[in-house]
Amino acid sequence: MPRRAMLLSWTALVLITPSLSHAQVGGSGTIQGTVLDTSNAAVPGATVTATNVDTGIDTVRQTTDAGVYSVTPLSPGQYRVTVALSGFQTFVRTGIIVDALSVVGLNVTLQIAGISAATSGSNCVMSLTLAAVTCATRGTPRASVMR
Repeated sequence: MPRRAMLLSWTALVLITPSLSHAQVGGSGTIQGTVLDTSNAAVPGATVTATNVDTGIDTVRQTTDAGVYSVTPLSPGQYRVTVALSGFQTFVRTGIIVDALSVVGLNVTLQIAGISAATSGSNCVMSLTLAAVTCATRGTPRASVMR
């Protein structure tokens, strides 16, 4: 009888206790967000690259017409995210931690890339910024055009 009670006890213990494989968490994570410019307009077609710092593996996605992106699947680890589009300064964020089954939000604002041009054959230097175009001769403003 004691042997039978012991066998029943072990059987109940095995059936009640979950196996270790069920207790382990697996899966991939996601980095997602929206890419806007400095006027809060969506930036479509930007390239979003998430680089796993430990493995060097890049996962690349494009932003939608609404500027939305979702980089998935990503193995758990530390990531560097780069957002690039011609005409804008490249955005880089490091130290992003992605866990299994997690969604990390990262909204990005891209800055307009600096543009400067010089004309030849005159004393006028053009300086172009996002807000204004100014023409100066030897440091004295001659004309200013605002958008």
